[in-house]
Amino acid sequence: MTATKPILVVLFVLLSVSGCARSKPLEKGSPVELRCDAIQFAPPEGMTKFAVEVALPAAPRYSALQTSRQLDTNGHSMLFAKTGLWFRGTSAMTISIKKGPSNAWLEWGGTGGRAVMTPTNCRGEGEGWQTLIGGYWTEHPACLTLEVSSDGTNQEALIGVGLACPGQVSPPFPSDT
Repeated sequence: MTATKPILVVLFVLLSVSGCARSKPLEKGSPVELRCDAIQFAPPEGMTKFAVEVALPAAPRYSALQTSRQLDTNGHSMLFAKTGLWFRGTSAMTISIKKGPSNAWLEWGGTGGRAVMTPTNCRGEGEGWQTLIGGYWTEHPACLTLEVSSDGTNQEALIGVGLACPGQVSPPFPSDT
């Protein structure tokens, strides 16, 4: 077993046992700082690094994310794709949904749904990678275009949520639709 496999197993277990209830999302453009208990380890292979400070499961290197249908706190049926967010501990960055369904939002670190996330140094852990549990919410399968901004650098990331983005493979397991 390579060194990466135990890390992925730990991440899978943590993602599987953590709760992902969401609250009503803020309007697009509303930033929020993350409340988090971050786990420290580097992003797994296949993650794409953006603005040097954040790693996401982006197309085309990473397959589209599997989704499961869940009820939000208002009883609305939504799709959720669970995945971690990796970022460097001292980063000042913003992650926002630039293009996608109007009801899509992000959720990491127990924030409830947001269209814009501003991760901060969760525990003063220094410059190492930190990982937050959460993911993407949308009413229907979608290819989301995220904008990742850090230190004056803006980059786009394509994230397949139950649906492959251009150049990306479908989710490895069947997804709810």
